[in-house]
Amino acid sequence: MKSHVGHGQDKVRNQPNKATVFDVAKLAGVSIKTVSRVVNSEPNVRPATQERVNRAIAELNYLPSEAARRLAGQRQRTHAPASSAT
Repeated sequence: MKSHVGHGQDKVRNQPNKATVFDVAKLAGVSIKTVSRVVNSEPNVRPATQERVNRAIAELNYLPSEAARRLAGQRQRTHAPASSAT
């Protein structure tokens, strides 16, 4: 009997014990963006939600990927308007 696995569920990873932002979001019952806001100390996260995310991070021993953080930083810089000298 075949089992259908949806997108983003039970992905096979090279490091099966390494938690992802998806795992944290699922355990805390929040969106990935909310996890990102908590990890990056951004505003607009309710204290109770922040606590749930922090508990999930601790329980899963989640560490944000440095490579992903660098990519996100590059993405933010690319949104600056281009200027042209005329």
